[in-house]
Parts: sequence; C-alpha cells; structure tokens
Amino acid sequence: MTRRVVQWMATNYDSENLQVITVFEEGINKQAVKSQTPFCRQHRVLYKSKGRNKYEFK
Repeated sequence: MTRRVVQWMATNYDSENLQVITVFEEGINKQAVKSQTPFCRQHRVLYKSKGRNKYEFK
C-alpha cells in the first residue's frame, strides 16, 4: 500500500518560517488528501519497501 505525503510552508506567531509535512494513512486517495489540504500543491507518494515498516519515495 502507499501513503500520501503533503508539504507546505507556514509561519508561526513569532514570524518564523516552518516546514509542515503531513503523512496520511495507507490507502487514502489523492482526492481525499486534496480536500483536507486544498492549499498545498506538493503531493508525494511513499511506497512500502521490501522491509517490514520501511517506506521510500518513488
């Protein structure tokens, strides 16, 4: 199964730039991710590797 990953930049109360990364559960489709984070344009996918709990970007 694959996992969806979204990344965006945010600013906290002290005006510091933050990088926010959200990893969604397995099996969620791209349309559901876009509806939860509509402002984010970078969508990536993690694929399960041959090891047990290891994932890698492709």
